[in-house]
Amino acid sequence: MIDVHVLTHSGTKPEWLDQCLRSLEGEPVVVHVVEGIEGSVGAGRAKGFQLGTCEFVAYVDSDDYVVPGGYAKSLAAMVGNRCVVPREYVEYTDGRRHKYTKSGHNGGVYRRGDILPLLPAMQATPYAADRMTRMTLAPTQLDHVGYVWRVHKQGAHHLLTRETSEQEKSAWLLTAPQ
Repeated sequence: MIDVHVLTHSGTKPEWLDQCLRSLEGEPVVVHVVEGIEGSVGAGRAKGFQLGTCEFVAYVDSDDYVVPGGYAKSLAAMVGNRCVVPREYVEYTDGRRHKYTKSGHNGGVYRRGDILPLLPAMQATPYAADRMTRMTLAPTQLDHVGYVWRVHKQGAHHLLTRETSEQEKSAWLLTAPQ
């Protein structure tokens, strides 16, 4: 099983959260809905990753959802891997959808023992925590599509500028275990 936290915030749309939670039904997950920390996705991640007792942890943002069977395939792939990340679809508010062509972005599954030492660094990086976690743990890219990233104007990724990214990278490097 995987402890999956669903991070919410003041702008969470109830219909998107409902879709997110429905998409997790039937997956090998224990769901934890977590009220995020306004202004810091990283602090919300740290809060969410502390919940549960499963060996494996993951997250889904409340505006995104998973593809049926996505976490089952990712969990099976954890045999022999430190962490994994599936392919994903990008979905726009007008309904357009395409496969994300870059390597893993969302939907990663991690070992709790690898994530817990990174929690202080996540708290120090409001918007780059997900990126820095991937850079630190280097998940194995899987071939299946397991996650749908909904792109919209209110998405937190719009807040990560080049300058903010550099500042947060420095904060991560100063805080993360070496």
